[in-house]
Amino acid sequence: MSLSVLSQSSNVSGELKKWHKIAVTTTIPGAALNESSTTFRDHRLDIVFTDPQGDKIRVPGFFAADANAANTGATSGNKFLAYLRPNITGNWTYQVLYYRGSGVATKFVDELPAPTYTLNGTVGNIAATDKSKPDFRAQGRLQYQVNGNTNQQRYLRFEGSREYFLKLGPDSPENLLNYEDFDFDGTRNTCTRCKAHVYAPHSSSYASGDPTWKNGKGKNIMGVLNYLRDQKMNAISMSLFGGDDPNVFPWTVSGNKTNYDVSKLAQWESVFDHAEENGLLLHFKLAENENWDALESNQLRVYYREMVARFGHHLAVEWNISEEYRGTAESAIARIDWLAALDPWQNHRVIHTYPGEHKKYQDWLDLDAKLTGASIQTSDANNYSGAFSGNDGILTWINKSKAANNAWVVTSDEQNTGVQGVFTSTSLTNKNVVKEARTRILWKTLVAGGAGIMWYGGSVGDFSTEDFSRFDTLFEWSRYAILDFFVKNEIAFWDMENNDALVSASAAHCLANSGSDYIIYLENGGTTNLNLSGTTKEFNIRWFDPRNGGGLQSGSKTTVTGGSTSSIGNPPNTSTSDWVVFVTEKEVTSGGAPSTPGTCAGNFKEKDKRVIIEAESLDISGTSWVLKTDRSGNTGSGYISWDGANNYGTPGNEKLTATIEIKNPGKYRFQWRNTYGKGSNTTEHNDSWLRFPDASDFYAEKGSSKVYPIGSGKTPNPAKGGGSKGWFKVWMSGSGDWSWYSRTWDSNAHFIYVEFDQPGSYTMEISGRSQYHLLDRIILYQDGVDAQDLALEETVCGGGSTAPKVSFTSPANGKEFKRNDKMTFNVTATDGDGISNVLFFGNGTYLGADNSAPYSITQTA
Repeated sequence: MSLSVLSQSSNVSGELKKWHKIAVTTTIPGAALNESSTTFRDHRLDIVFTDPQGDKIRVPGFFAADANAANTGATSGNKFLAYLRPNITGNWTYQVLYYRGSGVATKFVDELPAPTYTLNGTVGNIAATDKSKPDFRAQGRLQYQVNGNTNQQRYLRFEGSREYFLKLGPDSPENLLNYEDFDFDGTRNTCTRCKAHVYAPHSSSYASGDPTWKNGKGKNIMGVLNYLRDQKMNAISMSLFGGDDPNVFPWTVSGNKTNYDVSKLAQWESVFDHAEENGLLLHFKLAENENWDALESNQLRVYYREMVARFGHHLAVEWNISEEYRGTAESAIARIDWLAALDPWQNHRVIHTYPGEHKKYQDWLDLDAKLTGASIQTSDANNYSGAFSGNDGILTWINKSKAANNAWVVTSDEQNTGVQGVFTSTSLTNKNVVKEARTRILWKTLVAGGAGIMWYGGSVGDFSTEDFSRFDTLFEWSRYAILDFFVKNEIAFWDMENNDALVSASAAHCLANSGSDYIIYLENGGTTNLNLSGTTKEFNIRWFDPRNGGGLQSGSKTTVTGGSTSSIGNPPNTSTSDWVVFVTEKEVTSGGAPSTPGTCAGNFKEKDKRVIIEAESLDISGTSWVLKTDRSGNTGSGYISWDGANNYGTPGNEKLTATIEIKNPGKYRFQWRNTYGKGSNTTEHNDSWLRFPDASDFYAEKGSSKVYPIGSGKTPNPAKGGGSKGWFKVWMSGSGDWSWYSRTWDSNAHFIYVEFDQPGSYTMEISGRSQYHLLDRIILYQDGVDAQDLALEETVCGGGSTAPKVSFTSPANGKEFKRNDKMTFNVTATDGDGISNVLFFGNGTYLGADNSAPYSITQTA
């Protein structure tokens, strides 16, 4: 059939914005499909989306009947849907690939026949998102950190905002989707724990304008999501195919595991959309021990494909291969591999098993299973004594996964007893919980380096929870821990790891970034000694009340100096209750540099065939580049450090952009003054990406050898250490001192050059590659020109290579100078920049009112 048949049969809908859900609906000509097994097994639609940079993502599509089945209840039609969640702005295109043939939905991509139809189309120009938190569209996709270090990999991170994530929410009821307003063909099972949910207590939380279907259905479950949002939770859990509750399944009727209920699944999607908008991660349980063997191989493959195609696009998804899995580790590998191959977004993948059977996690590590985490079920033996570091402990599997060079995201997702959970009784009106939920589950998970908690409601609550306020005490303790402590105090927990050897008390545990920050949890209150022998810095000691939340408090001792093992003092009050102690490096408050750099709003103008840029003058806002001042020997007001994840194969993330105005065309040597910011290995933390996208030429030379960046359209390219899309990896070698060493091509160091054939403005781009690579100064200069002399001043934004010397008189009111004061002066600038406002930072360093560049000021009156 000719391509023209489909050329008018595709429709793009949704807001064309970054991270938003954009649906491509394709009408298959001549198809009259329904909810039969052959539809889902023998028909397949994939869409290959191409982003503005030429990268591709292959997304599975699904049969959608009339594409409005949530409201119409349609069971037949000829429309397929696939979802794009664009991660960059600009123009996107797509190609539809439609297959028809026996079992095409069960095949890996390399096993597929030629497509029956293809269709090329344009999505359109993707703009920036306009959403704000808690909506995940403001933050992007939540991802496992493939390129992070072993501490960062323990936490999921948003691709857009670059924020790390600690999971909080209810793990019950697991049969959340057994809800009376969803379409349900056939007859419901009437087992004791199988009654359909109504969620009447949350009807008042529904807000006008929230999604519904079929003339107002779904309001109460939308109210549940609103309630969890208002409780500041960020996750919700559910089975997609229940073993304990046989009324949870994606099919038309329970016994037919091949015919999918299109309208019911579209209604589920309405719920998941609202969860995403409310900032709730979707913890999807694909199976339970009770129904692990319910699907034969091809049925299973279709099931996984349907779930990924319909729901995997959501920005915060956790796939749980099985709850309470009891089989062998080996027997789960095929499913894990199929899911990993199917999911174009590579969402977080975990598995859950019984207490006492956690050895299987080691088996999966040994098998190099494509898991990114563990969903831990905690034993209640000896009042949860093993929840921290026993065989079922959070710390145990953090450390074992790190030792296997496969650092996992490990969370506490179910807490025994199986009857009561952490509640004191099974009654659904009972809100009382055991204190160990706070002392041995919540806080010990966090100081172990765990990535969050989901609270289990016990056997009754896991099926019959109608009112989520039953969890309010657990929600409250969770908010105190995450929001009041970690978030409010801006704690970089992703740079920390458990190190209990630093504290002396038997019931004390420590999460540390040694030499900088220490979080100590005292389960029984009291005090402990802290080993600070590895540093001579001075530290503040502050206390946090995990029982009541609030701000940091002072105990009997407020500071401690490193160099030895010292007591942290006693808590502010209630000395026998649990406390959290935050010991953090004392900030230097005298003199120094501003906490944020002064950025250039215009061009860096070349003068006398040289450009000199202080790295802190680049605009780092909204990126993981961080201004720092503690490495001695830096020039200017500080330097910048790439504190984001390692991006070895993906240049262009969170790039810094500067405009350089060239007056004297020609060939310029590029160098940056740089060093590595962590450890002593000279081959780590020692490089970043560099690109000049609109220069006349950008290349590297060594003698007669000349190479170009991969993806620049020019050859030859470096044989090792190459990037893509015109980016060079620029690395340093040598000692840990600041160095001008700037080369590309691993093991065959070439110098970096850029040519400008005409006067004009050109773009320089820098992108983080190795974490903790530090940049101090950036220079461009022609042959015979000295630019490395540190006495040379920075190229001023807007003109000149020397900062303007200005004179001013004090304000008429005689206001005293104070740090960070903004004041208006009578100013005369020697080279005519017409400065009228300055920002005082002490030590003679000032910034223009627009923070455009630093100025040296001379007082005349």
